Amino acid sequence: LKNGFRRLEVDHCVYFRKQQEVMMIIALYVDDLLLFSNSKVQLAKTKEELARSFEMKDIGSANFILGIRIDRNRSKKTLAISQTQFIINLFNEFGLEKAMQTSWTPMIPGTRLTKTGSIDEPESEKFDQKVYQSAIGSVMYAMLGTRPDLAFAVSRLSQYCKDPRLQHWKAMKHLLRYMKTTLDFQLVYDGNYYKTNQPMIIGYSDSDWAGEQDD
Repeated sequence: LKNGFRRLEVDHCVYFRKQQEVMMIIALYVDDLLLFSNSKVQLAKTKEELARSFEMKDIGSANFILGIRIDRNRSKKTLAISQTQFIINLFNEFGLEKAMQTSWTPMIPGTRLTKTGSIDEPESEKFDQKVYQSAIGSVMYAMLGTRPDLAFAVSRLSQYCKDPRLQHWKAMKHLLRYMKTTLDFQLVYDGNYYKTNQPMIIGYSDSDWAGEQDD
């Protein structure tokens, strides 16, 4: 691509350029750009290159993009991302703004859902499919952005998008209450960690084969 940039992923507009030890990354969404570099000089040059080809406005360091808030603590060398306002809007969208009950887990421990409801209520009444699918999609956006703690619940509840029942919606409301209870949760990137440790990603998986109630 032009000026030595290459696209990292075919389906995503993320471009990367490396010249010796200097790296430059451009993340593009419609008409918004995020620029990343380990060189302030290269960052300024890239902005000038882009400005010569496109009409642009530099609004400085990114603080908010696509519903994600970015908070920096330069003295501690940390960067945190969160979706507090997005979650508040989501809660209001589904008519739960007045709900006072708190939830400290994404799902109630021991929840046993089935295609037609749950073990405790095997023939639960049908629920609005569009509302249910909309909620799943919205929560999934938060999960992919800043809230990996929602992954298990989203994976479980999304299995019932084709024919949601009232019991499934009750589990979804519990998840939404959990999101409201944990509004201040953030993903924090610590720039000091890599000075003394090798870069790594640590993950955990819960393979709950015994929890499958339908087949």
